[in-house]
Amino acid sequence: MDALLAEHGEGWLLDLLVAGVSEGEKPWEIVRRLGLMYSAVKKWLEDEPSRGEALELAHRCFADKLSYQELEEAALATTEDVALRKFRADVWGRKAKQLDRQRYGDKVEVTHKAVPVLNIVTAVLVEEELVEALPVEVEDAGPIDG
Repeated sequence: MDALLAEHGEGWLLDLLVAGVSEGEKPWEIVRRLGLMYSAVKKWLEDEPSRGEALELAHRCFADKLSYQELEEAALATTEDVALRKFRADVWGRKAKQLDRQRYGDKVEVTHKAVPVLNIVTAVLVEEELVEALPVEVEDAGPIDG
């Protein structure tokens, strides 16, 4: 992998992966064609956040493609093949939702950045009154629970 990166550059490998994944190619098949192990490339992708973000973009692009295929499949359905086309459209739609929840998912992803807040509490000085305890004689000093 190091030799390929030295020869072509990191951008070349990343662009190759992004282009392939955005069109629906499996990333492990892309790297296998290059003679690389998928686990090594996956680690390389995860080592740099910007590489992971580029691959996430590729997944969102593929989600767009799946969404359009879903619509096309539904539009082409006939009475003879409606079950098969519905199955395909449903699978493509579910995959699009997995790849891009923000755009195609049922749930809205909420991101919240916490802002530190300083609360100033006013304390009131309370006067304490000291009460002296007086000894009391006890006739039975046995255990309380029996």
